[in-house]
Amino acid sequence: KARGKSMNESGIEALLMSNNSNPIPVEINFNPIVEQNGNLVGMVLAFQDITSRRLAMKQIELQTMRAEALVKVAEQLNSRIGFRDVLETVCTVANQILNTSASMILLYDPKSNLYKDMARRLEIRSPNAYQDSFRITFDRDTLRAFLPADNSTFSIEDVASRKDVPYKPILRLLKIRTLAVAPLIRNSDVIGILVCGSPGSVRSFSQDELGMLNGLANHVTIAISNASLFEQVRNGREHQRKLAKGLVDVQETERRNIARELHDHFGQSLTGLQFMLESFKNTASDPQKTKLNEIQKYVGDIIAQVREMSLNLRPSMLDDAGLLPTLKWHFERFTSQTGIKVNFKSDELPARFPAEIEITTFRIIQEALTNVARYAQVEDVFVGLALHDNKFWVEVLDKGRGFDASDFNEKPTTGLGGMRERANLVGGYLAINSYLNQGTQILAALPLTGTPIERRKNDRNSFAG
Repeated sequence: KARGKSMNESGIEALLMSNNSNPIPVEINFNPIVEQNGNLVGMVLAFQDITSRRLAMKQIELQTMRAEALVKVAEQLNSRIGFRDVLETVCTVANQILNTSASMILLYDPKSNLYKDMARRLEIRSPNAYQDSFRITFDRDTLRAFLPADNSTFSIEDVASRKDVPYKPILRLLKIRTLAVAPLIRNSDVIGILVCGSPGSVRSFSQDELGMLNGLANHVTIAISNASLFEQVRNGREHQRKLAKGLVDVQETERRNIARELHDHFGQSLTGLQFMLESFKNTASDPQKTKLNEIQKYVGDIIAQVREMSLNLRPSMLDDAGLLPTLKWHFERFTSQTGIKVNFKSDELPARFPAEIEITTFRIIQEALTNVARYAQVEDVFVGLALHDNKFWVEVLDKGRGFDASDFNEKPTTGLGGMRERANLVGGYLAINSYLNQGTQILAALPLTGTPIERRKNDRNSFAG
C-alpha cells in the first residue's frame, strides 16, 4: 500500500508499507508502453527505495542548520552586543543544533575560586520561579573529577550511572538523563564548560554532534578572550585618562596661581608705580613731566598686558561666578577685540556645573573662537549650549573658509587636538566637521554623570537649527 504521495522531478515519492507494517520511502517512476500507432497499451512502474537518499538529505539539512547556527554565533561575537548576550545566544544555538532542551555555560571566577553559571537556556516544563532561583557552582576539584583527563568534549548517556556528576537532584528534577559537555580551554587551562542536557530516555550523541558542540565552545572561549583583552585595554585607557586628567588639573591650578600672582602682586605693584610717577609730576619741571607722561603711558600698557595675560591664563570670575557669566563676558571681550559678533544660544542651565565641566567648556569655546578669529574670515559665529540625556552639548559653528578635516585626523594641530583631549579627559568626546569654503563645526558632548560617554553615530548632530 502506498500513502503520502508527493510529486518531484523524477517521479512520485510515497511510503510503501511492508508486510510487517514498516514504512519504506520509495520513488515511483511511470514508463508508458505505446504501440506503433501511438495508442497507450500499458504502463511500467519502477519502484526505488530512497531511504538512503532521505537520510542523506536530512543530514545535509542538519549540517546546513548547524553551520548557519555557528555563523550566527560568530556574527554576534563580532557585533557590539554585550558579553552575556553572546553567552545566552550560544546556549540557544546549542539547544538548536543538538536538539537538546537545556544548556548552560559556567565560567571560572578567580575571586571566589569557583565555577559559576553565567548563562542558561531551559526549554523544559518546570516552574519558572525554580528555573530562575537555582544557581550552579562548583570548585576545581569537582570539575577535575568530572572531566576526561585530556579535557576533550564528551557525553554521558545516563547521568544516573555516574557518581561524579554534580547536582544530580537538579538534573533529576529537570528529568535530564543525557549530558553533552564541552570544556572551555584557554592556554591549557579550563576556564569553564558548556553543558547541554536532553530529558526523557537515554540518548547517544554522535561524534559529529560533539564536534559541533566543541566548535561552539571555541566560540565562547574567543568571546571570553576578547572580553578579557577589551577589559585590559579599557582599564589601561582609563588609567591613562586619569593620569592625563591629573596633569591638566595641575596645569589649571598653576595657571590659576600664576594669574592671581600677575593680578594681585605684579599688577598692583605696577599700579603703585603709576601713583608714584603721578606724585613726582607735581614737583617736576615741564620737560620732566613730559618724560614722566611717556613712562606712565608705557607702564599703563604693561598693566593692560598683564591683565590680558591674567585673564587668558584663568579668568577668576569662572571660579567665582560660574560658566554662563564668564562666557558672556568672554563673548563681549572677543567681539570688542576682533569685531566678530557671537550669536549665543543656550538652554535653561543650572547656575553651576562641576568644576571640570566648566573649565573644559570654557577652554573648548575659547580655543574654538581663537581659531575663528585667525582663520575663518567671518563676521559672526554661533555658540550653543544644550542639556540632553545627562550630556552637556557644546557647539561652535562658523560659515567661513573651513579646512579639510581629514588632514586634521592625520596630523592634528595643538589647538584642535587640545580641545579633543580635554573632552576625552572628562569622559566626553569632540567632533570636528569642516569643509573648504563652507565652514567649521566644533561639537562636544560632556557627561554630567561622571560616566564616560559611548560615542554613537546618531549623536553627531547639531542643535544650531
